Amino acid sequence: MVKKKNNKKVNKKVSKNGAVKKTAPNKNYKNDSYDNDYIIGVSNKNTKNNNKLIPVKKQKNKKTKNKKVKKLTPNQIRKRKIIFKLIRWTCLLTCIIGAIIYIILSPIFAVKKISVNTDGNIDEQEIISLAAINLNENIFKFSKTQIINNIKENAYVDEVIIKRKLPSEVQITITERVPMFMIRYGNSYVYVNSQGYFLEISDEYKSLPILTGIQTEDEQIQPGNRLDNEDLQKLTTVLKIIEYSQNAELYELITTIDISNKNDYKIILDKEEKTIYLGDCSMLEERIIWAKNILDKEKGVAGEIFVNMQLDSENHPYFRERV
Repeated sequence: MVKKKNNKKVNKKVSKNGAVKKTAPNKNYKNDSYDNDYIIGVSNKNTKNNNKLIPVKKQKNKKTKNKKVKKLTPNQIRKRKIIFKLIRWTCLLTCIIGAIIYIILSPIFAVKKISVNTDGNIDEQEIISLAAINLNENIFKFSKTQIINNIKENAYVDEVIIKRKLPSEVQITITERVPMFMIRYGNSYVYVNSQGYFLEISDEYKSLPILTGIQTEDEQIQPGNRLDNEDLQKLTTVLKIIEYSQNAELYELITTIDISNKNDYKIILDKEEKTIYLGDCSMLEERIIWAKNILDKEKGVAGEIFVNMQLDSENHPYFRERV
């Protein structure tokens, strides 16, 4: 008996005991549809390359193929660089501003100590008072220039150096002006330094040479002010007189220096009761030496020493006793 299943012809035989046996399909069956099918793992007689995978060609993306990279122009490159720089500097500036704000507001940098270094003649508390720096004020808040100007209201102050010693100390270093001469001012004395600054008006007499014959008006004689230009020019010569007198051991005897006549400066020695006429102070060192030699010879005799002539082989300094 023949039964058809799934378009295949199958021969079945029944054994004596009733079991069914399957036999191979009839080779002569022409309507077998399996001849035109491909079965995985089974070679087909009509396939030339058995057990070989056929490569699949990838299709190119038309959009990628047609897309071109746009090149930047030099102007665009330059603009981008400028933008990057602006961003970078803006970030840096923001950081700096933030740091400054932190420093200003931080209590760590509040002033806790003010130290003053002077030459010893100016009171430290006066300098602190003039500086007007408040304790617990931020150390970066005050202006150094303003503080220096405040301190220089004291005529004895020549130079001021201010240092911030972090985190909380301010150091003030003072260079003082030293009085070198005096000027009579009514019944008082005005102390003057080597630069011609008026330092103080006082009733106290100091062992300093007195300048007479100055041209500066009385109204200008105030602490912090200075001799006028004509007197300042003469002061240069006076400083040389002091220098050579110290070298000749004559300075300690000088009581007064008269600068009223620039062609004939005079030195007055009250203890020796003598006056020295120096002339225009050309060849000044030599004139001082002549004056000292005459002074030693005429010790204890009141009179006048003349070295105000032209010094040569024919003219010699001389002494004239006071009658």
